[in-house]
Amino acid sequence: MEADNALFNEESSDGIDAMNLKWVIGFNKDINNGVHNLTSDERTEIFYTSAHTGVIYNYETREQKLLQGHCNKISCCAVSSDKRFIVTADLGDDALMVVWDSMTATPLKTIFNPHGKGVYRMDISQNGNYICTLSDTVPQEITIWDWSKDINDDDDAIVVSGEVPNPDQKHYSIRFRTFTEYERSEMDIDSSKLEIATNSSKAVLFWKWNEQERTLNYDDNEKELKSFLRYAIDAFTQTVFIPGTTQAVTGTKKGQIIVWDMSFIMEADSSPEQRKPMKLVALVNHEATFLTTQGPYLVVGSSEGAVRFYDQRFTVEAWFENIKADNIMSISFADQAPRPSNENQLKNEPSRIDDDKKKIFACPDFIISSDNANIIKLMSVHFEDIPPVDKKEQCFQGQTLVKGMRYPVNAIAVHPKKPLIAIAGGKQDDYSYIHVWNYRTRIRKKFPPFSGTKILQVHNAMPLCMEFSPNGEFLCIGFNNGNLLLLDSENINREKQPQIKYTEIAKGITRIVFSNDGKAMVTTDKGDRVALFKWEHKRNNPDLNMEWVYCGQHKSHYKRITGVAFGESIDEREKSVLRLFSVGEDRKLIEYDTNSTDMTQLQILSNNKIEQEHKPTCCIWYPVSTGEDLLLTMNNAYKIKLWNANNKGCRLTCLGPTSGGPIVKIKLIAKYTDARTAIDAPDYYLVYATEEKVIGLIKLPVDGNPNKHVGLIGHPGSITDIAVSGDHKFLFTAGGDDLCVNMWFIDHQAIERQIALGGQGEEPFENMIEGGKFGKPYKDMKDFFYYSQIRSKKENTTKARKLEGSVPLGEIGFLMRAMGYYPSQQEIDNMINEVKYSKFTDTGKVVNHLDMDTLLRVFVNHRPVYGVDRNEIRESFKVLSKDIGSLPKEKIIDLLLSKGEVMQDSELKSCLISLLGPSEDIYETLPNDVSADFFLEKILGFEEVPEDQIEGDNEIVEEEEPEN
Repeated sequence: MEADNALFNEESSDGIDAMNLKWVIGFNKDINNGVHNLTSDERTEIFYTSAHTGVIYNYETREQKLLQGHCNKISCCAVSSDKRFIVTADLGDDALMVVWDSMTATPLKTIFNPHGKGVYRMDISQNGNYICTLSDTVPQEITIWDWSKDINDDDDAIVVSGEVPNPDQKHYSIRFRTFTEYERSEMDIDSSKLEIATNSSKAVLFWKWNEQERTLNYDDNEKELKSFLRYAIDAFTQTVFIPGTTQAVTGTKKGQIIVWDMSFIMEADSSPEQRKPMKLVALVNHEATFLTTQGPYLVVGSSEGAVRFYDQRFTVEAWFENIKADNIMSISFADQAPRPSNENQLKNEPSRIDDDKKKIFACPDFIISSDNANIIKLMSVHFEDIPPVDKKEQCFQGQTLVKGMRYPVNAIAVHPKKPLIAIAGGKQDDYSYIHVWNYRTRIRKKFPPFSGTKILQVHNAMPLCMEFSPNGEFLCIGFNNGNLLLLDSENINREKQPQIKYTEIAKGITRIVFSNDGKAMVTTDKGDRVALFKWEHKRNNPDLNMEWVYCGQHKSHYKRITGVAFGESIDEREKSVLRLFSVGEDRKLIEYDTNSTDMTQLQILSNNKIEQEHKPTCCIWYPVSTGEDLLLTMNNAYKIKLWNANNKGCRLTCLGPTSGGPIVKIKLIAKYTDARTAIDAPDYYLVYATEEKVIGLIKLPVDGNPNKHVGLIGHPGSITDIAVSGDHKFLFTAGGDDLCVNMWFIDHQAIERQIALGGQGEEPFENMIEGGKFGKPYKDMKDFFYYSQIRSKKENTTKARKLEGSVPLGEIGFLMRAMGYYPSQQEIDNMINEVKYSKFTDTGKVVNHLDMDTLLRVFVNHRPVYGVDRNEIRESFKVLSKDIGSLPKEKIIDLLLSKGEVMQDSELKSCLISLLGPSEDIYETLPNDVSADFFLEKILGFEEVPEDQIEGDNEIVEEEEPEN
């Protein structure tokens, strides 16, 4: 093996993606038969799956080849007996089944949407040509595929398909029949001999199929099985065929096996080729979790973490019990010749070879995986390493190749100066962990057990968030019981400072953020509180040591806090002032006094409602120099907003990434050019994550250009945390329940190329309009803009008008409504302020007019990504009417006159007359109970329009003559 300090060159890119997956920590430990040994005399590799990625891992060089393409978590996998082909499959929307070349790590065949929603369980035939799969549907389907066919349609790869009987019994094990080398060389093994065994918890089926006749049948052995068992038996686990015989065995949760064989005693309703249960054998005292065969042996892995080898009489021949494993989930053998268990002794005593040849246990090297998230390599010689009884606990048979995470990953943190990543997680009321990896050498650091730390002795102490201090000295961890732990980053089992419990109310800490200089720290918790800490002398006594001192807290939000950020301003005395902000689902932006001396409560400097309808999802201090202090927020309507940190005025609203849901986590990265000088500012980017699946990169400054951000699928499910390396070259993402952490190399040049290819000036924004610059919507916008110029110059005149290419800012609301976007008055005010102060920091003057290019940018950035639909309005009526679905007209009128942006009575009547037609008393025309459908159809004028009657917004209009 290479030296432990070997470094891996991960700073490479495919030149296409802005983020390139380089390394994966953890694996899908709960997949039965999910780990496979690819080792031969030529290579030392294993295969396993991690979230939605397949991993070919060289355990000698610690290098990974990553098989990417799945959108969902991989649900099952299989490897051919010659180790050449790997098959992976997933469950969910856009499901895939992919056959890979294990030597080149490239896909050979991709089948889209197998079984509609993916594959639940699978196996591959010994020759590697056929794949058998079980669906996750009801009724359950079994399908046999010939992936090696040269076909265009995925359905043509289906050889035969059938339905599993008894829909209430889901089958979760499927295996092809296997043959000895002699059988494969002497017999003509066609599809009629490639039997398949499946089982549920109560039933075992043996399937026979014929490729030419496209038939698939199973033996109905229900009566024989019930008669054979006679008494209740624990659930079945797996069924495997015994090579060289006609037998098959089924494992049970009590450690027994049912032996199946063909009977020569014929019954009226049976055939001589039908397998029947012959005997029940007790093998182990624990659940037989995994069954396979190797040469003449039946190999059984059990829930006690042991592996045992049995001969054809089911007598134990060898056992491996000291391997520090729990439930055995996989056993896989290398493609090598068997090695005798006394190999080491024979090297020293060659004369014993002939004497021992017949009675010595021999098998190839093999690997096992267990649900304690370890992959362990074992050799036959380990069988001879039987420890003394008094030292059994200290002995370990095998070599650990991969250490994963047993429980969900809640938080990650990257050391600012060293290539170290800390990973924390756990299970409620059970177990918590912190692992520290060197992401350059790919070695997990060894520390004393973290469970010995005092805070984990407290009930329910599970890490929820974690962060290194900027100087790398502290590793700060927030727990679900409201405690804050400050550990030594050099030894995470040593506390740098006694744990902090700043409240008697046990509310989990949800985030930890440090100021840039590392002298202040803020936490938020599930009780909607913000707490401030400072690095200073205890009790302000210079004679005492420096430590983190609690400065106060405030329950400032009444709904969940979604973001908190430090900022830094320069005051009138040219001194730096630390600032602190938070945003929450209550739509509030709150600033706190970081210099307050009141230790009882953190003081609030300002409290502003910044959203009407939508909710902020995160915030960060805006690093780009604009001449004013700005705070960046994102909301659940896919908008990015910049706020003046002093007067809290909106300076910019622009469209952000829209794939994968709203952005909920952001981190800042800075990229310096190679030829920078001391005064050159870096290029800034934001890395982000949505609640589920998507991660991405945004180039600053933000302006709504869609080419300045990219996104990709980072995890198949929820993303619990993200972190950036100290050199800003790598992004780390945690997938929570998928039990893995991904390491991505950030390629800034990829997004720069995308920006360059997307066009200059207004071209990217013109392309955001349906049909582009030559589509009907853009032409309509120009027409409205010209008419607005005329209107601003007075319409009723015959005098010549001089149109100057701009309109007063007050026209912006009319222009938006003309284009089908109906903003609220606050949104109109924000638009006006954004344009008005867009050049103020550069010129010291406000802008009072709107040109066509600015109108285009404001429109594409402010209009909603998804318009209001019927279901949203119906849901609103349900909420207002307390699930009745309709409201008295008096209630509707009162709400419109008193809530939200209040309408005047005359204004409301005028609007209703315009919508419903003239009336002496317009209120009397309303029904006594206004339903959602009446409001939709009669007042708002929503109509159900068939798709074939929708006017084409993408209609291309005549191209304008180019300017000379």
